[in-house]
Amino acid sequence: MQKIIALRQTPAFGWLVASGIVGLLFILYTIVFMTGALDTSTLQVEHWLLGRPVSGLDCTFYEWRHVGEAQTCLVLMLVLSGIYLLAGFRRRVVLYLFILLGLSVIIEIVGKTLLHAPLPDTLRSGMTVLSCPQLQNAPSSQRAAAFVGLLGRVPAAPVNQVSWLRTVAQMPLSTMTLSEYSKSYPAGHAARWCLLCLPVAWLCWQRVRPRPLALRTLLTLFFGVLAFMGGFMQFYIAAHLLTDTIAGYLLGICLACCAIAVLSLNDKRGIARDAVSLPSMEQGRSHADYRAEKDVPGHLRS
Repeated sequence: MQKIIALRQTPAFGWLVASGIVGLLFILYTIVFMTGALDTSTLQVEHWLLGRPVSGLDCTFYEWRHVGEAQTCLVLMLVLSGIYLLAGFRRRVVLYLFILLGLSVIIEIVGKTLLHAPLPDTLRSGMTVLSCPQLQNAPSSQRAAAFVGLLGRVPAAPVNQVSWLRTVAQMPLSTMTLSEYSKSYPAGHAARWCLLCLPVAWLCWQRVRPRPLALRTLLTLFFGVLAFMGGFMQFYIAAHLLTDTIAGYLLGICLACCAIAVLSLNDKRGIARDAVSLPSMEQGRSHADYRAEKDVPGHLRS
C-alpha cells in the first residue's frame, strides 16, 4: 500500500493514468470498428484520397515504410536502449521496452487475424497506384534515391495506371462490388513509430538544457511530430485505411506512455536526488520527535 501511495506522488503515475485512458479509448474504438459503424465513412475517405496528386513523394514514403517494420524497430529499440543507459537509466528498462515492443506486435497480429473491414476490389486496385508501383521491380539505385528523397531520379508512375486511378476516383462508391476485405487493423507502423519516438521526445524535454529554449523545444517537437509520420505515410500511400491508422496511433500512444513511466521510475538521477533529500527529512523528524518528548511530562514518558 505504501508503494502505491509513493507511486501516486511521482510523475510516472500521471503517465500510467494517461496510458490507461488511451488504452481504454483503443478498446472502445475497436469495439465500434467491429460493429461496422465506421465502414462507410472509411471507404469515403479512401475514395477521396484517390483524387490526390501522384508524385515521386509517394515512392519516398513507400521506401520509408521499412523503418516501421518489426525487424527494423527491433534494431532501433536496441539502439535507443543503449542511449537510455548512457543517459543514466537503469538496465532493467531495456527489458521493459522490449516487452512493450513485443506487445505491440502481438496486438497487431491478433487484430489483423480476427478483424477485417470491407474494401471493394475496384477501390483497392485504384489505391495500389498510390503505393508507387513503378518501384516494384526497380533497381536498388532507384530505390535508394527514393529513400533519401532524390525525387528527380525516381521514375514516373505508368500513364495507364494513373489513368485508371483517375477513373476509379470518378466512380460512385455505390457502383463498386464488394468482393474483398481489408485485414490491416490496427496499423503496426503507426503504433511502433509512436512507441519509439514519443519517449525520445520526452527525454529531449527532460534532459536537454533549458537554455537555449529553442533547441529543447525544436528537438521535442521534431520527435513528437516524427512519432506520427509513420502512420501518416502509410495512410498517404493507401497502405492502411484511416481506421487502421487511428487505432495504431491509440495503441502506440498507450504503449509510449507506459515506456515513459518506466523510464521515469528508473531514472538514476531522480533516485539520486531522492536519496540526497532523505537524510535532511530524517533529521527533521528526529529533531521534531526530540522536541515532542521534551515537552511531555516525565510520568507520561515512562
